Amino acid sequence: MNKISIVLMFILLSAYMDAAAQQGACCVELDCVGTMTEEECLILGGNWFENEDCDAGFDCESTYPCGHYIIGDFNGNGAFNIADIVAAFSKLRTGSPDAALLCECPPGSGNIWAVAFDLNGSCNFNLADVILACSRRLIPEIPFYPCPQCPPAPQSP
Repeated sequence: MNKISIVLMFILLSAYMDAAAQQGACCVELDCVGTMTEEECLILGGNWFENEDCDAGFDCESTYPCGHYIIGDFNGNGAFNIADIVAAFSKLRTGSPDAALLCECPPGSGNIWAVAFDLNGSCNFNLADVILACSRRLIPEIPFYPCPQCPPAPQSP
């Protein structure tokens, strides 16, 4: 095979792969806005779900098994503030969050815990999360990351 044939095969293969780009459902807020590529969905500011289809009835709400919650809201008052730091230390010591803050995550795992307490995306609550909460009080720009398997749902208007 000569170099020209190899280049032509590469061009054809690239065109085929672009045409067969992976499709999935795109959720913006809680609305399934269409079936598209991941890149197209990200441009819209949405969350992309591989191999799912809006036209087939994909339910965006089902992608948020724990509903809406505020990451770092250890006391359940709807915001992250200094009271949450005190509550975080208490929850770490006692390990008993309010029942209203509990959720099974990941769904079907039997692991029931307070997902709002996971600040570093590790999908559990431990001392690292408490340290991160304290750090955020000192440096507000430090981001919190939810458990990627159970992100907070957008707040309803």
